[in-house]
Amino acid sequence: MSDLRYERPSSLKDAVAVLGAAAGGARLVAGGTDLMVASHYGRMNAQVLVNIKHIPELNVLGPTADGGLEIGAALPVYRLYETPQIVKTYAALAEGAFNIGSVQIRNRATVGGNLCNASACMDTGPGLLVLDAELKIFGTNGYRMLPLKNFFKGYKSFDLAPDEVLVSVVLPKPPADLRSGFEKLKRTKGHDLALVNAAASYVPSTGVLKAAVGACSAIPLRLPELNVAGKSVADVEAIFVENALANICPISDVRSCSEYRRDMTALFCQRLVARLLGSGK
Repeated sequence: MSDLRYERPSSLKDAVAVLGAAAGGARLVAGGTDLMVASHYGRMNAQVLVNIKHIPELNVLGPTADGGLEIGAALPVYRLYETPQIVKTYAALAEGAFNIGSVQIRNRATVGGNLCNASACMDTGPGLLVLDAELKIFGTNGYRMLPLKNFFKGYKSFDLAPDEVLVSVVLPKPPADLRSGFEKLKRTKGHDLALVNAAASYVPSTGVLKAAVGACSAIPLRLPELNVAGKSVADVEAIFVENALANICPISDVRSCSEYRRDMTALFCQRLVARLLGSGK
């Protein structure tokens, strides 16, 4: 730790220059909640700490030109459930954000940090996956856009080069009748990681149902989408559960067994269908 250098660039260009010069030896910090845990256990492995929290492009929250929404990567996660537009239009994202850690963590942790920690049990991932989120990334070669479903490569592994910064999350213009929701199981009522979490979105006008499940594979898993137009709620529940159980691969660990995770995934699928297709709320 004595050789650790601290940098606070004021622009994306400067941040990328620092990252490039560090040749893989730099770590980004915005909220720092995951980084401090890694440091405590001796897993930070960095020569340069790069504070990107104050770069303007990483703190945006507003509409895109085509009617979608751009969310800066350095935005604290509490902003997601305290912003009325997000709560109303993107419920799965707001509900997931509200389930992250404690009040103190949600006021410090960032949207981009939650994604780039690349934990299978992250609470923003499933909601963003069913809302078709894209990531705006900036590096030495300029900007690129990447669908979130292609970002996660494995446990703690993601598609971001050593000289790249996640700038923002971009949500497309939502259908007028979009419905979405999020469910989470944890061991305690307070601060705890998900044993299983799940999100779904449904558009009645098209009949398209999308879902994602966390903590049941190496990455937050986007399931194959379903067209359930004209089907009864009971039939949709059965199809939805079958689709989920055919694609997840939960493990047994100190926090839960694989059988319990499969059972709870099925229950969450049923709850989400009841919410999105049954009551319409």
